[in-house]
Amino acid sequence: MSEKIYQLVGGNSYFQYFILMFIFISQFNTAINILMPIFINNYQDVYCVLPKNQTNQVFTEHRNQFKAINNETGFLIIDSSRCRLTNISSICSEIFVKKYPMTSTIRSQFKLYCEYHALSSFATSMFMLGICLGSVFGGVFSDTFGRIIGCGLSYFMISVFSTVAAVSPWYTLHALGRLFTGFAVSVSFVSNSGMALEIVEISQRTNFGFYWSLGYDIGYLLLVLLAFFIRDHFKLQLACCCISYVSLIFPFFYKESFRWLLATKKYKKAKKVMMHIAKFNRKSVTENQIDKYIEIFEEERLRSVSHRVSIKEVFKYKVVLVNLLVLWFIFFSCSFSYYTFLLGSSKISDEIFTAALISALGSLVSRSIYMFLCKRLGRVTILLSLQLGVTALFIASIILKYIYGGKNIITTVLLMIAISVSGTNFGFMWIYGGEAFPTVIRATSVSIGSACARVSGMIASQMEWVFEIAPNVLPIIGMTMAMFGSLCTFFLLPETFKRPSSDFLSQAEKNFVEWRQPWRKSSKKIIDTEIKV
Repeated sequence: MSEKIYQLVGGNSYFQYFILMFIFISQFNTAINILMPIFINNYQDVYCVLPKNQTNQVFTEHRNQFKAINNETGFLIIDSSRCRLTNISSICSEIFVKKYPMTSTIRSQFKLYCEYHALSSFATSMFMLGICLGSVFGGVFSDTFGRIIGCGLSYFMISVFSTVAAVSPWYTLHALGRLFTGFAVSVSFVSNSGMALEIVEISQRTNFGFYWSLGYDIGYLLLVLLAFFIRDHFKLQLACCCISYVSLIFPFFYKESFRWLLATKKYKKAKKVMMHIAKFNRKSVTENQIDKYIEIFEEERLRSVSHRVSIKEVFKYKVVLVNLLVLWFIFFSCSFSYYTFLLGSSKISDEIFTAALISALGSLVSRSIYMFLCKRLGRVTILLSLQLGVTALFIASIILKYIYGGKNIITTVLLMIAISVSGTNFGFMWIYGGEAFPTVIRATSVSIGSACARVSGMIASQMEWVFEIAPNVLPIIGMTMAMFGSLCTFFLLPETFKRPSSDFLSQAEKNFVEWRQPWRKSSKKIIDTEIKV
């Protein structure tokens, strides 16, 4: 579809930035719900209370279950990764947790330690499962019924089920609330990304993707601020729910993506939306002008073999299918790297607020660097460059950790920056997927990639216990996978920067062949596929 149609309705003007503002704010919900376990699941140590004069004797007999004796209190500090293997209650007359810096957490409320330690990651795994299911459902739903319905439904579900998770008196109900919250967060993310990338011209997609993704970082900073002042997990969750309630009014201001309406042959609705956008942007346009563009669009559709919108059609186009499979693998690998860093952040520093603040600020800086460089180096080059940076930061932090004999402020800063850059790489895949694949399967292709990413998050959350034994093993595995994925991107996927976007599968098939990197034998000269009027 000709990009001139955007200029016809006012280009990137008032309406586009008006909608972007709402999408930006709705990203707060995504960040808050994904990152909240850092605070509400946190605790420092588990303490065992013994009868007087028995501490040293019990510590000697059950050394495998304990890490140390606290010299100030005389209580035994339990090794939480091992005490679940035995009935610790037969040894300790009382068990309690050190809850600093939070005054109460999910783990302390439901006593998720020792023999119940395995349940501590259950709610997080359920949340990741919900995101995984929502990624698959959200993309198909958004491509079938539209972006607005997906946004409205997801905002409502986030408000309801995050409240259920917050007020639940039972851990099982809390986990179910997190399951459906994760489902809704994923649907929201997919619908928002489709909306954000389709309301603007190609030349502005990078800018809009950057502004939209900043909402995640600002939401992270907002969560850190709220957690710093609200140390009770129940009150913190309710405060975060209030933010989700605000987003319920947003869909009433949205207009459906006219690009999606045209791609699905809903021409009357597309015409109505385009007239509304032109009026909002104070652009004078007649119905005849819009009809002319729609006629040209329909002619292009008839020339395209892929006029149907079923995801099954992808299997007829081998180049598109191969690129999709590569994209989904990169989603998985970059996400696994990010989540292994993120879930281990509480083990990186004893000051979770300091670590979280550095991570949030580092993410803002890394996204800004990405924004600056991707316009000069291209998408696939900057992904590989940033991943090399993550690897260098991680190796430097490990070396310094062994030099200084443990945790210190320098290693904390380096690892938090590595987490931030890793998260930026993960966000890159959403922008790339939105640019590379045609309108008829855009949300579906990205959402399945998101599902692959959430599966990696589920795997990482279930392997959280590994941090207790070998803190560096999972980050090394994740970093290696992300590096391999970045190399696959660089050598296998085409560059999409400033390339005309596809509306149909046959057009995408042609573009992928023509856009291959210069070192590929089948590289051809780029052809502008824009429809001339």
